[in-house]
Amino acid sequence: MAALAVAAGCADDDVDVMLTEVGDRPVAVIAEVRAANGLGLQEAKLLIDGVPSKIVKDVSRDQGERLVRRLERAGATADLE
Repeated sequence: MAALAVAAGCADDDVDVMLTEVGDRPVAVIAEVRAANGLGLQEAKLLIDGVPSKIVKDVSRDQGERLVRRLERAGATADLE
């Protein structure tokens, strides 16, 4: 039974967070992107200027969902892939 639970949990562990729209608060979105990646200001700005773009790759579903919520609070639109 435990092996089944582990296998079910591993099936969707890795997700990518895709930024699809920046919204009307780009400075707040840049701050969230920087916090998520440890990027510099210029690198984060380039990521949001190239929308749609992947913000983070291969993170757990929980981490991805938390980042999506933070980006949405900052005014952006983001999805999990």
